[in-house]
Amino acid sequence: MRRTKKYKFKKIFILLPLIFILFLVSLYIWKTGVFNIKEIIINGDIQNIRGIESLADKNIFFLNKAREEEILEDRNFQVSKITIEKKYPHTILLKIEKRQQVLQIETAGNFYSLDINGVVLGKSSTKFDLPVLILTEEKKLKIGEKADIAEISYITKTISRLKEGSFAVGMISIEDGGQTMKIVLADETIIYSSPSRDAHKLVSSLQIITSRFRIEGKIINTIDFRYDKPIVTFL
Repeated sequence: MRRTKKYKFKKIFILLPLIFILFLVSLYIWKTGVFNIKEIIINGDIQNIRGIESLADKNIFFLNKAREEEILEDRNFQVSKITIEKKYPHTILLKIEKRQQVLQIETAGNFYSLDINGVVLGKSSTKFDLPVLILTEEKKLKIGEKADIAEISYITKTISRLKEGSFAVGMISIEDGGQTMKIVLADETIIYSSPSRDAHKLVSSLQIITSRFRIEGKIINTIDFRYDKPIVTFL
């Protein structure tokens, strides 16, 4: 029993000074500002990041990266992702991933560009080299917010999948009260599909069909994926 008590006493005797030293080191770091953020480096296409001034003079040790990344992303709609890296003793690196335009919507005489999530990135009086979504009625779109359009996420993701499959889209529209999606490719091939159809399967089927008839020397006019088996017409 005496040995056990002596061992516990020695353990406490050793730990207390260590805890005290750690406390003094933490206090020194906090009070002196030697580890306060003095330099912020931005790595990315966008240099004007709102809210980075709030990071200045924060202690780099106690900086909550996940929380600060979320705050900055919320304040900068044109950014899809921000990653913070700590460079001791007093520098942080911001890695910026910019939202990419995948689609334009023409409404009220203007062209609005959207990213893959349907977020409106900008407005222009001229058309860019992007697919255009044709609306049946005018919509009020606000920069920095997601477009209030039915199936917009599905439309943008389908365009992205088609691009990955080497299919250039010229125009897209939703018809028949939202039951039909009409896609006009850059080569003027017309595709009909349902907004509920899986985009990956659509592109895979399209690749098989176009490859087959290209080998046969046939020029496709339309491909209709709304049925159990695709219906193909030719010029």
